[in-house]
Amino acid sequence: MADRSNAFWQEIEAVQELIFDYRINEAFSRLSAVVDDLNVFMKDKDENTMKRINRVFSDINEAIVNKDYLLVADLLEHDLKKSLKSGVS
Repeated sequence: MADRSNAFWQEIEAVQELIFDYRINEAFSRLSAVVDDLNVFMKDKDENTMKRINRVFSDINEAIVNKDYLLVADLLEHDLKKSLKSGVS
């Protein structure tokens, strides 16, 4: 499980780096994988944490629609990671 967890965090970092390199299509392909893997982290989260994570993804979706890719990277760093780590024991 620890290997899977490390790979998940590395995948988020990879998405951010791809955004910074303006490799947007590749970033969003990888972001799709992050969303798929998110189920592993969601099962141990309380309802409030799950609501925060859903809000973050709503904000990410809005940023994508607005083509504000740096905001996507910021939301991954400051909101998604924080929300996921908040319930980790």
